[in-house]
Amino acid sequence: MLSRPRDSPPSKARNVSGKSDPVGGTPKTGGAAKTPGTTKTPGTPKIPGTPKTMDGAQARMREVFRPEAAKDVRAIYQFELTGEQACVLWARVDDGRLSIGEGRTPGPDVVFRMDSADFFGVLAERENPDLLYMEDRIHVSGSLSLALKLRLIFSGSRRA
Repeated sequence: MLSRPRDSPPSKARNVSGKSDPVGGTPKTGGAAKTPGTTKTPGTPKIPGTPKTMDGAQARMREVFRPEAAKDVRAIYQFELTGEQACVLWARVDDGRLSIGEGRTPGPDVVFRMDSADFFGVLAERENPDLLYMEDRIHVSGSLSLALKLRLIFSGSRRA
């Protein structure tokens, strides 16, 4: 291995751009270094029917409900929402029929706990419920198989 004498200055090398850099230094790129994953994406356009109230959320749930996907499904889903619009909602699916209401329901099959802003984001299709779950922003208790069916039952314009 070659080494330089201790008293000599570091050598200069040419990078691809032709600019001179000290060996082992950072190449000069003419701007700030880019970090992967830090690119900003433009804002998501608002989808018509984006709920802003709990009444709007219930209306949106009815709008995106798919009775054909809910055939032979019997489940009670409870949504415990925290944050700015904290409340408890429930949705009862019974063989292709849907009932929705506010308040706790006895014996839910699945309970979802999340911030109300995330709930509205999922209904507006701005948030991905799978990512929210992985980010620990949605907590699920009860039947996981029924929880997974929820996405098929309430799919809206996005395909499950």
